[in-house]
Amino acid sequence: MKLFQLAIRSLAVVCLAFMLSSASCSLFDKVDDVNIDLELDHTFVINASSTDPLSYIDVNEFNPTDNADFNKYKSKIKEVTIKSVEYSVTNYVGDPSITFSKGKGSFSTVGTSSTALASASIAIQNISAAQGVTKTLDYTVQGLEAIGNEMEQLRAVKFEVSGIVSEVPVAFSVPVKIKMTIKADAL
Repeated sequence: MKLFQLAIRSLAVVCLAFMLSSASCSLFDKVDDVNIDLELDHTFVINASSTDPLSYIDVNEFNPTDNADFNKYKSKIKEVTIKSVEYSVTNYVGDPSITFSKGKGSFSTVGTSSTALASASIAIQNISAAQGVTKTLDYTVQGLEAIGNEMEQLRAVKFEVSGIVSEVPVAFSVPVKIKMTIKADAL
């Protein structure tokens, strides 16, 4: 009977030690992770003279490896989470009643056969009145994840802005910021 009790206690100790070592490994794995908030930015400049068309389109690539903090951890990245894509209007010159309509901000992969990742509407009822107001583009969760997944692979994403101004001449700038968090192994 004593031998049976000893065997049960030994088995319990071994099971407890195994469970603690399994749990501690995952805890240690998480302890050495760092989360870093980063921003990637680009300013689109709209400068349409009286002879230019009312429609506007411009493309830029956001490359996460252009960011020094991203590069510091790029070989250790576990996850990239896009928190938001924001824009504002600055440096407006034009009639105070000019609008920007049918606007779109679309992300896609870079390359000859690019794939759409996310798209959101941009509508500025009155460009002059929108100066200095930061707005967030309304992407789906899946769209933001698709952008993050692409950047997690250390690949740039293409961002296309398009829309129609109600009249020309007009000039203004649109700073765009991608706010993200990278999770990386600190060791």
